Amino acid sequence: MEEETTQYPIDSRCKDCSLFQVVEEMKKEIVVLKAKVASLEKELEQYRKPPKDSTNSSIPSSQNRWNKKYPPRPKSTKKVGGQFGHIGCNKPYLKPTEIINLNDDVCPYCGKTHFEEKISKLKRKQVIDLEIKPVVKEYQQHHLICSNCKRKIPNQPFPIKGNVEYGDNIRTTVGYLNIQHNCSYVRLPQIFEDLFNIKISQGTINNILKELADDLKNKYISIQNFIKNSSIIGSDETGMRINKKNCYLWTFQNPQATFFVGSKTRGYEVIQDVIGKDFKGTWISDRYSGQLKVDCSHQLCSSHLIRDCNYAIESDNTHFPKRLKKLLKETIQFKNKYGEEYNPNTKEIFREKEKYKERLFNIFKNKPRQTKEETRKLWNSLVYRQKEILLFLEDKEVPATNNASERSLRNRVIKNKVSGCFRSELGAFCNDILSSVIETAKKQKVSLIDALNPAHSFAF
Repeated sequence: MEEETTQYPIDSRCKDCSLFQVVEEMKKEIVVLKAKVASLEKELEQYRKPPKDSTNSSIPSSQNRWNKKYPPRPKSTKKVGGQFGHIGCNKPYLKPTEIINLNDDVCPYCGKTHFEEKISKLKRKQVIDLEIKPVVKEYQQHHLICSNCKRKIPNQPFPIKGNVEYGDNIRTTVGYLNIQHNCSYVRLPQIFEDLFNIKISQGTINNILKELADDLKNKYISIQNFIKNSSIIGSDETGMRINKKNCYLWTFQNPQATFFVGSKTRGYEVIQDVIGKDFKGTWISDRYSGQLKVDCSHQLCSSHLIRDCNYAIESDNTHFPKRLKKLLKETIQFKNKYGEEYNPNTKEIFREKEKYKERLFNIFKNKPRQTKEETRKLWNSLVYRQKEILLFLEDKEVPATNNASERSLRNRVIKNKVSGCFRSELGAFCNDILSSVIETAKKQKVSLIDALNPAHSFAF
């Protein structure tokens, strides 16, 4: 028979009890371990959130977690190829520089040379080709002496300074290839030698771009003044490197013009320097604090809001971001359905518009209960800016998104990837001038080569 063991109670007043000391040490250790577990759980929480990509944040599509550039698309039931109602595109006829008549001079049946012209539809076909060759103008001076008075006849001065200079077409071509197609100083000499048999150095290319930018300064200032006095401005910024330092490239644009300016800061003072403090139109942005400081009406970019809703849905799976995302998509489709015929004052559109505004009010009417982190952040950031979410429904000219500003920056971002950085502030400033002229020419539907000619002016 086993012996019964007697358990004696631990007297807390007995400090010399060894078992009591073990228990006290274990209590202290438990407190430390609990604190450590809490800190580790807090650190682990950020890894439990869904990863960010181009569909739920401002991360570019090249850094998506999937291998493809764009997110996977759902399968379509439509057949491959052009759809019903698609307008085809054929090669257009151009103004001919040479006409070759295919009619015979002699009748193959009777040998007569006189024909009766029969009125019929003209049949024609064209071959379009390029004639690539340099055009060289040489100015000469001769020492001439009058045969009567024996005096030396003075010559007209040379219209150029150097012995050999490049004309306007070469200058505009250099600017076009460097800015629009991001051709580097190394590739441009190869292009000119291979295509035109013209040898041109990298230093000459640098001088040409500086001279061209200097000639286009007046255009650059006129673009700035036009945007400053417009009623709608979309703005965005991105990072760039100038002389081994981090800087920012700003763009200010509207449907008629685009203006670029580089700055060392991302703050509100850049907007003050470019636009001033008196702008009272509509400002379109992606909720960056520096741009929200402009004292005017604002339209928040719906594309950015939808991405923020996507991340809140993936993180928290709550009702608020789902309802807001659905409303944003429906309002964008509603305005796009009418296109150029959209008029917010007509009865039909006015009623629908008011319904959407009432739905937005109901979404923000009551703060969501037991909100999680991302939902709470989104609600707090938008609850006092409800008028700025659907402002595009009040004005036909105000777009729902700030995508036009991002598209204007795309080519400059590619150039940053190609070149890495600008070696001087002057080089970056010259690039701002030429890029502003080219992007404005696209919106004005003007030939880019003509726009880079200082003699050309925009119809502002």
